[in-house]
Amino acid sequence: MKRYDYIAAELYGYSYEHYQGKIDVHSRKFTHELPSDAKLLEQAISESWSDEKIAEKLEIDLDRVNDFKEAFKRAVKIVDKGSAYSVFEESIKNTIDVVFEEHEIDNELKEFLLEQLLYRARDYGFLLKEELLLDYDDEF
Repeated sequence: MKRYDYIAAELYGYSYEHYQGKIDVHSRKFTHELPSDAKLLEQAISESWSDEKIAEKLEIDLDRVNDFKEAFKRAVKIVDKGSAYSVFEESIKNTIDVVFEEHEIDNELKEFLLEQLLYRARDYGFLLKEELLLDYDDEF
């Protein structure tokens, strides 16, 4: 997958594996349309397009534009982290932020929860030893 594929996967809530599977079967939606949306949003934000223009180009309701712009910014922050661990950590932070915002949960718990989740991920990696995470795909 390329950068815009990863951004599109984040933007539209697809797992990377699912997204790659759709690329493998040459789904136009996943090989062209969704990455094009990501590119368009990047251009729109960098060029300060109006919300009306973004809505028109993405063919979405005007009231959804801000959500798309915010989702794009979060996706880029995750994807552009570099290392797999940094991407994982940023994606967990993002998930926690979104859940805490949507459910108005006390923010003091955020850092503690993040730390504990990352420890659990490390423990899981330790238990895998020579196995691959993909070996457990059916369990996810």
